Amino acid sequence: MERAYRPVARTSGIIEQTLGHEVLLYNMDNDKAYCLNETAALVWKKSDGTRSVAEISSELSEKLGAPVPDSLVEFALSGLVKEDLISPDDAVSRAPSLSRRRLMKELGLATAVAVPVIASLVAPPAADAASCSGVGGPCGPYGGGLSCCSGLSCNGFYCLTF
Repeated sequence: MERAYRPVARTSGIIEQTLGHEVLLYNMDNDKAYCLNETAALVWKKSDGTRSVAEISSELSEKLGAPVPDSLVEFALSGLVKEDLISPDDAVSRAPSLSRRRLMKELGLATAVAVPVIASLVAPPAADAASCSGVGGPCGPYGGGLSCCSGLSCNGFYCLTF
């Protein structure tokens, strides 16, 4: 019998910041920042190597108060693997690719669970950045030590208006 795939979130070289139901991740190895919506964030956080895809689906169903099929978790995992936020595994590489369109058909229009979204952007290395960062620019210790331009505040990762 094949062992159940138990995904492991990559934490080495990753800085995590929770903002409401979303999670911001910064990959120090490639200077990429990611914003995970609630569903993708929950999958990433539950991927600690102790839970199978079915167990993650079950826990998400309980947390979100709506059925979460394994295919939705697999869709999130494939995106997280693609962005190097989940350690790759043969089980993921052998799994058939599920498109967003096919997933939406499978879930139906009336689903109460959001489709996992992983938005990424490239943050410039400190050497390429200006003397101060504008709105959405990197700042603080994880933004290369840059300061925000006048009128902005740093949340440790990005300059924001408050």
